Amino acid sequence: MGFLDKLIQSVFSDKSVNITYEPSTKLVKKTLKRSEKFKETYHKWVENLSFNFIIRLIFEEWETRSEILAPEASLFYYNTDQSNGFLYYFEKGANTDDIHFLVQLFADRVKKLGYMVNHQEEEVTEAENFLKTKQVVYLKPKLKYRMETPCQQLFGNIHIECVWHDGEPYYIKVMANYYSDRAYDLPSSFDDLVAHLFVF
Repeated sequence: MGFLDKLIQSVFSDKSVNITYEPSTKLVKKTLKRSEKFKETYHKWVENLSFNFIIRLIFEEWETRSEILAPEASLFYYNTDQSNGFLYYFEKGANTDDIHFLVQLFADRVKKLGYMVNHQEEEVTEAENFLKTKQVVYLKPKLKYRMETPCQQLFGNIHIECVWHDGEPYYIKVMANYYSDRAYDLPSSFDDLVAHLFVF
C-alpha cells in the first residue's frame, strides 16, 4: 500500500483519523446544537437552492471518480464488505457557511430515508500549528426498522463528518457502516444513498 493509500485509509478510519494532527490537545467536546439563527438562515439557504453549486462540485467528482488520477482528485471512494463511503476535500476559500449547511443538509436528507439522529457532536482540538474543528452527525434507522429479526438496516448506520482547519473547510466524509450477521437484512445500495444526497 502506497503512502497516499495509507493516508486515505487513515482518514476513513474512525480509529486513526488523527494521523496528520499529532500532537493535539482537546479544547472542546460538546453536543452539536443548532441555534435558532442557524436554523433560520439554513432554511433560507435550502429554499433558495443555494446548495446547488457545492452539491454539483461533489457530484461531478463522484461521477468521474474512476477517471481522475488520485493526486488530482478531490473525492475518494471507500468500498469494503463492512463500509462504503466517500471523502471530499474542499478547495481553499470554500464558503464556510455553505459547508456548515451542507452537513445539516446531508443529515436532513438521510433522515427522510427512515433515519433518526443517534448523536451529534462538535470537537475542537489544538494541533501542532492549527485548530482542528470536527463536526460529526451519526444516524441510525428508526426503531421501527429494528423491531423484528432480521432487522432492516436500510443503508446501514450513517456517519457524516466535517473538518475545518483554522476555520477553513477541509473535508467532508460520509460513511455507511453495515452489519453482516444474520440478525440483519442486506443493506441497500450505497449508490442509491448517494443519489438521495446529491439532488440539486
